[in-house]
Amino acid sequence: MTLKIPDIETLISNHKAFDDFVYTPVREAVIELHRRWEDKTIITPIEIPSFIKDGFKAIHYMSLVTPNYGIRRYICVADALDLQPLILEQKDDKFTSNNDWKHALGQLPFYKNINGGGNQIIEHLNIIDFPKYDGRPLSEVLTFWKQPLTDFHQELFLKTYPGLQENIHDVSDWVHSFGSTPREYYPAFLSLIIKHGIQLENFMLGRKELWFTKEVFLPAFIEIYKKTGLKPLIVALEPTEIEGDKFWLSHPINDKHWVIKKMIQY
Repeated sequence: MTLKIPDIETLISNHKAFDDFVYTPVREAVIELHRRWEDKTIITPIEIPSFIKDGFKAIHYMSLVTPNYGIRRYICVADALDLQPLILEQKDDKFTSNNDWKHALGQLPFYKNINGGGNQIIEHLNIIDFPKYDGRPLSEVLTFWKQPLTDFHQELFLKTYPGLQENIHDVSDWVHSFGSTPREYYPAFLSLIIKHGIQLENFMLGRKELWFTKEVFLPAFIEIYKKTGLKPLIVALEPTEIEGDKFWLSHPINDKHWVIKKMIQY
């Protein structure tokens, strides 16, 4: 079988070509997952870890679990597809205020409404000392009330989804068994979605995200595709025409009152 793999420059310069190559339509992905699971000739490039060994997972990676609108959509989609949600955290990942996703862990955005001009009204609440923790592992970051940031976000998540505690896994040690950098360990991530699950995720081509997509994700994706002859199963979580919208990083406005109450109590 000859694989048709566009070069990376073509993919990052043509959004449609990128989407067609990387993503699998959702219903097709579910059918393909079941087909691959039954095909005993398909061998994954790595030893499959215990947290996914039984298969049929809807996988989502995030540095820390938190119930923003992106993760809420993910859980709804996983439920609709009858796949068990599996949230992979990396608590030893470095905190950086230059990354929009990580910045939103320390300065929480709360979606309020849309004003008369059609603009989103998003309120923010700062909960950490940014200069103090920039560049340090997320596991070392403390809120202003001295609660570990990792514990705070998990507490906030489990307030909304109390039944999903067993679905969250810190994979810091696991990924670093393959190397210390994303370039080294990302092929292992993608090996999980050859026949054991579907990743619900968006890989973006915007200015801030382009380096990761071009230098880490696409080389890993192509490597696993060549090794197995199969594309890793990825379904775009957010509609690609509105991916990266700050709405997905935001929380419901009612959660702001809960956070303020915590700050006052401590």
